[in-house]
Amino acid sequence: MIKHVFITFLIFTVAFVKAQSRTTIDSLWEVKDYIQALRESIPNNVNQGAVKMTKLDSLIGLGTQNKKLFDKQLHLVLSDRQDEIKILLRKYDLVLQSVILVKTDMEQQQLNSRQAKMEKHYFYQNASFLIDRIYFCVNYYKIKIEQNTH
Repeated sequence: MIKHVFITFLIFTVAFVKAQSRTTIDSLWEVKDYIQALRESIPNNVNQGAVKMTKLDSLIGLGTQNKKLFDKQLHLVLSDRQDEIKILLRKYDLVLQSVILVKTDMEQQQLNSRQAKMEKHYFYQNASFLIDRIYFCVNYYKIKIEQNTH
């Protein structure tokens, strides 16, 4: 009887831990999807600017909310790597700043200027880095959870 209770307890504990890890992983995927949505909202030429401006405005508004979520999840996932957390949060800020600069270029219809092209390049570079690191964080967290449950 005691064995059955213990096994049941163990199964529920493992299920709870896996459910918690899914929530954390889902939150990281949400941030990744947000960054990808930002990437898709940056127009390639001036003609697309008006269409994408509205979408970009709403996405920029979500930036602070997603940063809080990202910060919280990074502290759960990378609790033993504080320097990595600082780097990722800084990159997130740089992505938002460069999106705002690109939006300003769109408003001033200077999307094809040399400065705007450099800002877009800088944005894409930081966004790609951040997305790659989110994939790393998810895999790192999965391994960490497996090691803690076995």
